[in-house]
Amino acid sequence: MSKGLKELKNLLTDKMKSHVPLQTEWVTVREIDWEEKTMTGIGLINGLEYHDVLLGLGSVNCKPKIGTSALVGAIHNGEACFMISCEEVEELEIIDQSGFKLNLNNGLLLINGKNYGGIVNAKELKTQVDKNTLILQNIQTVFSNWVPVPNDGGASLKALVTSFVSLQRSDLSNIENTTIKHGNG
Repeated sequence: MSKGLKELKNLLTDKMKSHVPLQTEWVTVREIDWEEKTMTGIGLINGLEYHDVLLGLGSVNCKPKIGTSALVGAIHNGEACFMISCEEVEELEIIDQSGFKLNLNNGLLLINGKNYGGIVNAKELKTQVDKNTLILQNIQTVFSNWVPVPNDGGASLKALVTSFVSLQRSDLSNIENTTIKHGNG
């Protein structure tokens, strides 16, 4: 192909592309196939059904709530459609190239699964561990300061024990944040 013919072809292609309008449509989400990451929507203005609308390309997938409005874009005159955005999200999934996965669904954030349980609340854990540390420090102090008294039957030790038996022990029941869970994949 000659240089002039290539230039003419490029000019005509650019001119044709400039006349193709951006194709978007507001739809109401009718059904979702989350396994396939597609949905069906009904056009709010034209009433047409849009089938197999992509909810993402695999790295970021957004599951809209059924019945919500969504903005859909069309590729190649409607041959393929994809969701641009939606008013209400039911689930969001993000997967990076290494397989690291975030999933947000119904107020629960999963990081690589949930088999390790909730994320530890570090402030609460420190507060509770500090209680046990104080008890251990007092036990060490009692034993290091205790002087055995002959024939007292342990009465002097018993008197020193009261300094740590009344201390509050740690309560680890609230150290887990149950709205964020993590796992190993």
